[in-house]
Amino acid sequence: MSADRRLRATYRLQLGPDLGFADAVALLPHLEELGVSHLYLSPILAAVPGSTHGYDVVDHERINPELGGDVGWAALVAAAHARNIGLVVDIVPNHMAVHPMNRQWWDVLRRGRRSRYATWFDIFWENGSDAVPDRLLLPVLPDHYGAALTDGTVRLDVVDGEPVVRAGGVVLPLDDATVRELAARCTPGDATAELSADRERLHEVLERQHYRLAHWHTGSEGLDYRRFFDVTDLIGVRAEDPEVFADTHRRILELVAAGDVDGLRVDHVDGLADPTAYTGLLRDRIGDRWLVVEKILGPHEHTPKEWPVDGTTGYETGALIDALLVDRASERALTATFAAYTGEGDDGATVVRRAKGDALDQLLPSELHRLADDLVAVALGRFDRVDVSHGAAVAVLRDVLIELPVYRTYARGDAPAGERDRAIIAGTVAEVSATGAHDPAVVDLVLAALTEAPGGPDGERFRRRFQQTSGSVTAKGVEDTAGYRYVRLVSLNDVGGAPERFGVSVDDFHAEQLWAASHEPRRMVTTSTHDSKRSEDVRARIAVLSEVPEQWRTTVERWAERCALLGRDRDPVVEYLLHQTIVGASPISVERLTAYAVKAAREAKRRTSWLAPDEAYELALTTAVTRWLTDADYVDGLERLLAVVAPAGRANALVAKVLALTLPGIPDLYQGSEWWTDSLVDPDNRRPVDHAAAAHDDRSKLDAVRAVLATRRRHPDAFDAGTGTYAPLRAQGPAIDHVVAFVRGGRVATVASRLPVRLAEAGGWRTTTVALPPGSWRDVCRGRHHEGEAAVGEVLASGPVAVLERA
Repeated sequence: MSADRRLRATYRLQLGPDLGFADAVALLPHLEELGVSHLYLSPILAAVPGSTHGYDVVDHERINPELGGDVGWAALVAAAHARNIGLVVDIVPNHMAVHPMNRQWWDVLRRGRRSRYATWFDIFWENGSDAVPDRLLLPVLPDHYGAALTDGTVRLDVVDGEPVVRAGGVVLPLDDATVRELAARCTPGDATAELSADRERLHEVLERQHYRLAHWHTGSEGLDYRRFFDVTDLIGVRAEDPEVFADTHRRILELVAAGDVDGLRVDHVDGLADPTAYTGLLRDRIGDRWLVVEKILGPHEHTPKEWPVDGTTGYETGALIDALLVDRASERALTATFAAYTGEGDDGATVVRRAKGDALDQLLPSELHRLADDLVAVALGRFDRVDVSHGAAVAVLRDVLIELPVYRTYARGDAPAGERDRAIIAGTVAEVSATGAHDPAVVDLVLAALTEAPGGPDGERFRRRFQQTSGSVTAKGVEDTAGYRYVRLVSLNDVGGAPERFGVSVDDFHAEQLWAASHEPRRMVTTSTHDSKRSEDVRARIAVLSEVPEQWRTTVERWAERCALLGRDRDPVVEYLLHQTIVGASPISVERLTAYAVKAAREAKRRTSWLAPDEAYELALTTAVTRWLTDADYVDGLERLLAVVAPAGRANALVAKVLALTLPGIPDLYQGSEWWTDSLVDPDNRRPVDHAAAAHDDRSKLDAVRAVLATRRRHPDAFDAGTGTYAPLRAQGPAIDHVVAFVRGGRVATVASRLPVRLAEAGGWRTTTVALPPGSWRDVCRGRHHEGEAAVGEVLASGPVAVLERA
């Protein structure tokens, strides 16, 4: 990495049809003026045509032609480096798209286990027949196989001179023997037309293929390849295989070696068979380049120390900042209001358990049943055999996966689990055992299989699959289900958050930063991402509801009466979520809100879902939501609430942004987040950013970002690893609970307020002071000087947060 491109701050761009390499070049003057050191790009390799995100990679050897290809990439690198801006790239080692442009996948479908790429993918080859012992289940049909065959949904065709199978909108290859047979009979077009017209003969051809076509509904229970969560269009890649690693990383590593890329962000590291070995191999290849991994950590969990990475992509830090902005004293009141409105009395932990169970039963049953088969095989291979049925294995494993308190464990190879993993698994199994619902011998077998040396391929396979599966269960159960059910305060429900954790103390916040400064000084710190459920500013405004619990209670009670009149087919949980969303994102258009309402309802899986949409309920929901925004009584309550919440939300948002820019780590700005943002979950948060329009908005957030990044440029040692120490600053006086203050590297101090409504109600700062280290300290935004035991009211006279540099 050039000395001129010292890693200071990144700016994330979500590339796609509306934002290619040329568009990124056009943004470079703004980014240079903003003060970031690196442009941080979503995946740049060839993806499914029209991909809006790039995570559906089809070719690891090509730079995505839709983004600009090699020429566009070279132009971006040259333009960025000319401005001393480096590049960080997102890579996707865990999965690829099942698509005709994925030539490795195409070859596997054509040649089955004889394909040289058969070992590329996590395939289980369990749907064989007498004619073809090893077959893949492909759940791609809109109807049952027989019906699709009869109505012509499945037929033969010719594409680019090659006979293929068309199954609805999917194109699939034919095996070599069938292609030769068709070529020998007559022209390919005539042969395929003749066979397509004869359903029995077409069926015979299809039964000889290395795949079996099936209704898409069968995918959840019968899929025989590892996928990305519950997405059957993305197949798991065996990146732990050295040859596969070499093939899938060659082009990216060439870009690193050439100096085009200064750092890598690894997507979904928990999906890999052995993240420890993978990150070690990647570190060996990239040297000291920046390396961060997308990894969701629970409260008080840290990145495994064995991983040679600089840290995670920052979900946990964003969640901690969100929690800092919440008034913990209101937990009981907001819990009661949520329960009264929705009729739901379960606590957060109970909701999470139920949601994880629903994810297993509805979305991931094939993974659960495969694990059960593996456990039975483990039992049969032991001299002290436990006689366990498939059903008993399913029941125990289901409960273990539900109780597991982290995304996954990381036991490796044929060795016993490490101390950390052993403690986690033992505690989980103890919880399951304490219910008395299962045969103790089967429960003990699970404990042994996950913690002891596996003792053979069956044991290794079970442990590997269990660890790869548990993350999917938690992601789908917590982020994408419980987060839409346990909605007492949804600013806490973002990726990496813990809905059941209501706020965090200032002392605990400092403790986490002290750990990071010592152990992960180059981690990424972010407050918004392409996966955020709500933008940082929306969450900052919703957090204010914790400061006005009585006004919130009376408002939603009034809204409940109106909702009963405006919509008859109701789900009060989804309603409660949407009320907070409207508060957080107002003003919001009907189109954006109704689209979000449908997605939120499907994610909650209470009245409708992605697998079984209830169109009547969804129509009733969107009709009701539309009426809310035009109902005078609803709008009056909203305006009264926003009069208090909106200004405090802006104060919170400025605090959150400046904290993220000055805490230990490398701050990242998600595209457009230097401006005020109101985005919701994707695709809403991936909309093109209108920088020209944003420039006419209140520029206080932009000005703060520029000032702080300029400070980081002037004082790099205050933030770098080793020299960028973190020291909490002592406050005294009647409002100390509202102060968050610290100094970095002895040179730059941050003083921020929290809970602004409660602060004003208590009479403001009054005699509260903060002890600055010796010297004169200048406010980088306003130029004022402070020293010694400074009055917080003077330091924050012009805003909720101040950054000071020592003269």
